[in-house]
Amino acid sequence: MVLRILLAACLHAILSPAAVLANDDVEPTSERSVSAEQFVKQMQLLARGNPPGRTSFDKEGSLASLKKTIHDEFDGTIIEFEVWISSVKWNSGTATIFTSSPIPRYKVTKRSPFTIRATMLFKVPMSRSEAAAIDTRKPIAFRGELAYKEPIDVARSPQSTPLFSLRSDHYRYVLSLGSFISASYTLTIDDEAVLEVKPDP
Repeated sequence: MVLRILLAACLHAILSPAAVLANDDVEPTSERSVSAEQFVKQMQLLARGNPPGRTSFDKEGSLASLKKTIHDEFDGTIIEFEVWISSVKWNSGTATIFTSSPIPRYKVTKRSPFTIRATMLFKVPMSRSEAAAIDTRKPIAFRGELAYKEPIDVARSPQSTPLFSLRSDHYRYVLSLGSFISASYTLTIDDEAVLEVKPDP
């Protein structure tokens, strides 16, 4: 009986989370991932949860709070979606791939105050023959890390790609709330990566 108790105690110590972390010295991190549909729904929820104030002063404060919340919620989030290739244009060693939108059009309402539009334009270095061989009847899969850019923040890496524009009817005097881009992403056709972009170290 004593031997069984000691054995059980040893197994518990070995298999406990604390012991695993102590052995590995690295805590596993969970990567947050969303689809395009989930992204839109979560953005609309965020908009409803951050309504503007009635006065100009209150609106300025709530707008600043909204932008901070967007950064906190979505910067670094992985987004994955699949869209159809509509056309491919080639020029000077680069193919520009035009696609359908992963976001269906919808009416702006009180429940959906954000206007979110796809602004994707995928530029892939390749030869003219490679560009001509792309089958426009096939989908292209995107997987990348989201980064929110405020309207005043126009600088971005030349390797980054635009994804979505953002506007809100909550703030009548605001034409744009900024955009989302990705500077770390992969494009895949037929399970084969055609472009993989990583940020500079």
